[in-house]
Amino acid sequence: MGIRFVTDSTADLPVEYIREHDIRVIPFIYRIGEKEYFDSPSGGENTLTRAEFYDAMRVGQQPSTSQINESTYAEVFEEILSSGDDVFYVAFSSGLTGSQNSARLAKEALSEKYPDRKVYIVDSLGASLGEGMLVMMAVDARAAGKSAEEIEAELNEAKMHIHHWVTVEDLVYLKRGGRISSATAVVGTMLSIKPMINIDDEGRLVPQERVKGRKRAIKALAEHLKEKGGDNFSYLTLAHSEADEADIELLKEAIRQTTGREAERVVNITTIIGAHTGPGLLSLLFYAPDSKR
Repeated sequence: MGIRFVTDSTADLPVEYIREHDIRVIPFIYRIGEKEYFDSPSGGENTLTRAEFYDAMRVGQQPSTSQINESTYAEVFEEILSSGDDVFYVAFSSGLTGSQNSARLAKEALSEKYPDRKVYIVDSLGASLGEGMLVMMAVDARAAGKSAEEIEAELNEAKMHIHHWVTVEDLVYLKRGGRISSATAVVGTMLSIKPMINIDDEGRLVPQERVKGRKRAIKALAEHLKEKGGDNFSYLTLAHSEADEADIELLKEAIRQTTGREAERVVNITTIIGAHTGPGLLSLLFYAPDSKR
């Protein structure tokens, strides 16, 4: 008997890491036109690469996303419970999806059938590697011999110190998703205004400030890293949605100049977030134990 870690495709964990630690990843689903696709990190049938997905958006395709339903959660959870293990599920932010309600319903439905097994659910209040960091922390905590209850408590504390700072290239996608008004999008585009966005304590994407120009927005990301992370941050991740390579390199250099550090990893973010923010997003994700998000 042990615990088996489960998360969503939105966690953006590297495929090698998923395989090494036997993590079960539940894919979200999105649609382009009449066709349905799986947001699967390992590829497979009915999947698009991130490049293909963002190229489709650039030529005018408008993806729509779906929540994970109760039956999908029940199938995954029962497979693990029936094998004798407990389920430890790190979930995509409840501020960005209602999927966790379905997960909790599946947990309740299975509790009578498997009274000696447990399903733990941690709301990451995060996305991309901000969610994935918690999975990594959980894996490390289990290796250190900690119980599921101890891991759950640690993650619920750690998640409030995981920072997500984001800037987007094209405001039209935030307008479509209702994050900004049509007037703000039009004026912002004309004046090259770029919003700086973070994920708040309730796990929602919230515009915080406005910066003029892409280069200044990239510099601002590094400045927020320095402000919030100081000299004590880890899991530093540069996340993007098929952004221009020159912009990625500019952000890497801004990190070096501002903190003297290097990004530990670079990830092309989940299609589920990208469907609402568009291609060209740039983000810094990091864990700073001395400051809250």
